[in-house]
Amino acid sequence: MNGPDYLVVSTAGHGLPCVLRLSGELDLCTREILRAEIGQALDRCPQTLVLDMAELSSIDCSGLSVLIAAHHTLVRQNGRLVLAACGPAVRRLLQVTGADGFLHLVRSEEHTSELQ
Repeated sequence: MNGPDYLVVSTAGHGLPCVLRLSGELDLCTREILRAEIGQALDRCPQTLVLDMAELSSIDCSGLSVLIAAHHTLVRQNGRLVLAACGPAVRRLLQVTGADGFLHLVRSEEHTSELQ
């Protein structure tokens, strides 16, 4: 893709937990891409939805709102949203907003095996 504003979401495998890999920027211009991908993943009713954020270069508050909405949806379904491999920019926003207090973060996708 061309231009600085892009987000690529890919599904990693078809097992459980469901893993979506994010690459690029999650912001006002790209949040609907993630919202749609999460919606499709939730249609499969996963107990745990993992967002692998290792390749996410930046996030703003509108992107964070998508994560929080997914978290609340999964909690209502007795599920869990897991954010894996968050980089410094993502961790900073989560800390500043206090979202790191209720969103579940793990160092990498490999650390999600205990969540199955």
